[in-house]
Amino acid sequence: MFCSLLSTLAWGLASGCQTVPMAPPPEAVLAGTWDLATDQDVDLTKTVLVFDQLGRIEEMRSVFLAITVTERDVHRSTVVDGSNVTISTTTNLNFQGTFNDDFTVATGKLSTEFLIPFTSTRITIDQGDATLTKRP
Repeated sequence: MFCSLLSTLAWGLASGCQTVPMAPPPEAVLAGTWDLATDQDVDLTKTVLVFDQLGRIEEMRSVFLAITVTERDVHRSTVVDGSNVTISTTTNLNFQGTFNDDFTVATGKLSTEFLIPFTSTRITIDQGDATLTKRP
């Protein structure tokens, strides 16, 4: 079976069959650097999310005055469905929103979830209205 598959693949490559380019996933609209802000944020703090070309979070930066804390490997999930976007990090930050027409701003709600150790109790802290704005 494996040999048959290999020979079919080798024949296809040798005969010059064309490969079909894959379209980027819908989450690719997130590629780049975005500022995440809530109405409750003070001017001294900000959260910055950096996404790769597939819409996966590469890093999350928390900025306070002149101090920046950069966290990597925080991607849990990103989903873009039409103009709706949902972002979750391994640091329990959750954003659900809706993009504007040119996909440069998403408005929605931000929350943080905590699981109490050794229980199945989950606490969600509503951080209110939030805006995700793409940097130029």
